[in-house]
Amino acid sequence: MMVRTHALPAIVVTSQSSHASAVQSFGRRRFRWRGAVGGLVLVPVLIVAMLSAPLLPAASWTHLAAQTAAWFTFVAGATLRFWATLYVGGRKERELVTDGPYSLCRHPLYLGSLLLGISGALFVESVMLLVALAAVALIYLRTTIPIEEAVLRTRHGERHDSYVRQTPLLWPRTVAVRSPATITVDVHRLWLEGLRATRWMWLPMLGVVLTYLRTFGWWPHMHLF
Repeated sequence: MMVRTHALPAIVVTSQSSHASAVQSFGRRRFRWRGAVGGLVLVPVLIVAMLSAPLLPAASWTHLAAQTAAWFTFVAGATLRFWATLYVGGRKERELVTDGPYSLCRHPLYLGSLLLGISGALFVESVMLLVALAAVALIYLRTTIPIEEAVLRTRHGERHDSYVRQTPLLWPRTVAVRSPATITVDVHRLWLEGLRATRWMWLPMLGVVLTYLRTFGWWPHMHLF
């Protein structure tokens, strides 16, 4: 009887460990195609948007308001991504990060990316691109983010559940940031984020130039919005 009693916990631990490994493996597979799905949705819509006339007249106050909002959204998204990288870089594999931007929402990197996408749609003045961004955001909310949180739950258990109860998913409910006096910064992760920034740092200039060029008669138009 004593042998059976000692054997039971070993079986349970192995089962839990196998479940955690299975969840993490499944999550990695889902993460591999998340960028591809976003590209499949956004790239065709962006091409069609570039072949459409700008939504707003170039000399109007609404055009100025849209471009100003685009700049503010771009700066907010870029700042949030770098800020989140400072806190999560090199830590997410070994601990649950709940401070800094992660005390405002659970996925500040995704929120930063969404803001950058919205800024791009505002720069090129395309309602169609905004709708496509909403569709991609919904895909992430229904697939990628739940898998990521399932992985965190298998690693951190009740501590993660408590964090979920206290912190909103994407949109912050407060501006009160919790942060230790000092943090350890992973320079390599920060460098990688800098390399990723080369994908979107050109958004403002390219958006302004393309919107200007689309006002000319020689630019190909499909007469869509």
